Formats: sequence, C-alpha cells, structure tokens
Amino acid sequence: MKTPIIIIFFSLLATGASAQTPFWSQMSRGNKSFAKKDYAAASNNYRRAQALRPEDARPTFNLGTSLLGQQDANAAMDTFSKAAEAASDPILRSMAHYNMGYIAQQSSLTSEPQQKPEYLKQAIEHYKNALRANPADDNARYNLALCQKQLKDAQQQQQQQNQQQQQQDQNKEQQDKQQQQQDQQQNQDQNQQQQQNQPEPNDQQRQDRDPQTQQLLNLSRQAEQRTRDRINATPRRQYRTDKDW
Repeated sequence: MKTPIIIIFFSLLATGASAQTPFWSQMSRGNKSFAKKDYAAASNNYRRAQALRPEDARPTFNLGTSLLGQQDANAAMDTFSKAAEAASDPILRSMAHYNMGYIAQQSSLTSEPQQKPEYLKQAIEHYKNALRANPADDNARYNLALCQKQLKDAQQQQQQQNQQQQQQDQNKEQQDKQQQQQDQQQNQDQNQQQQQNQPEPNDQQRQDRDPQTQQLLNLSRQAEQRTRDRINATPRRQYRTDKDW
C-alpha cells in the first residue's frame, strides 16, 4: 500500500514581506513543528492559520496530516473531508481524498472481519475521487487496484465463513433432533420397564383403587350369600335307594 501524502506546503510558503503575514507565520511554525514530529504543536499552529483564513483549504489539509501523525485517524478523516470540500485546487482535493482512502484502507487491516469489506468500499470510493480530481495520480491508481483485490478476497472469505457457519448450524440442529428422539425413546423404554417390573395388585389393592369396583363386588358377594341362604333353608329331599322294580 502506498503511504499517505504528508505535508506538501513547505515549498509553497510565501517569501519576502508576505511571508511575515500572520497566516504564513502560523503555517511556517506548524511545518517546523511537524518536521520535528511535534504533531500537537503543529496542530495548534494549523488551527490558528485556519482561523485567519477559514476559506483556505491548505491549513485544514496540513492539520489533517498532523492529526494523522498523532494516530487520531477519526479526527484526521473528518479534517481531510473538510479540506476536500473546501479545496478549489483539484490537486489538493485529490490529495485529501487519497489520504482518506489510505485511512480507510488501514482501518480495514485492523477491523473485525465483518467490518473489513465496508472499510475497503470506503477506501475504493475515496481513491476513485482522487483519480477523478487528478487522473495522473499513479499512487491512487495503485491503491485502488489493491483495495479492489482485498475487497474481493474479503468477500470470498466472508462467504466461506457464512457457508461454514450455516453448515455448523444445520449439523447442530440435526444433532439436537437426534438427541431429542433418543431421549423420547429412552423415556418410553423406561416407562415400559417400570410397567413390567410393577407387581400385579391383589384384590384388596384393586378395590382400594376403584370404589365402583368395590361396590359391585360387595353386591355380588351379597347376592351369592343370599343364594346360599336359600339353598340351606330349603329341606332336602330324601331319595330311596331300594328298588321295587
């Protein structure tokens, strides 16, 4: 990946009397601090320059580079976006988009896999805007092609992961169904075994369990007793054993 474009306005500083204006004085101090890697001091100088010329995109662009030097990618991205909107010079606008593309591309390298495609899409769009403003920017063209390849690889990888996850989910669902069937069969077997091992109830247990059966049995016994009583009350007929024929 091609590196971002860092401070480009050293050679553009005014000379002579114009160099002593407050605006260029702040720009010069910011550039010197930036060269010493004192990015916080550089940022302060560029902000003062911004206040002196709000319509000038150059201090805004330089502020973006100093924020990038402080590893504040979010603030740098926002600042480069403002520089691109304010820039009347297509070259400056191209460089601002190039740096935004670089930040998004870098973010894709450290992001979660599901977020990587989104960062790469942002980077691609910024590199395209850089080339629209400056078709001769070979660095933007190179990074654009690299991003497009990275996006394709990331999408293929994500698709493979989705397929693997889907297969795992299906396997899990099938295993759960099989386990459920096994549990049901095991419960049925246990119930059958318990029924087989349970002793048959005696008459008293049956009667205790079923009051209606007890009542019917009592009635049956009473009827049987009455029949016996009638038989016992009837005199027995005496039969002769001798024969007269």
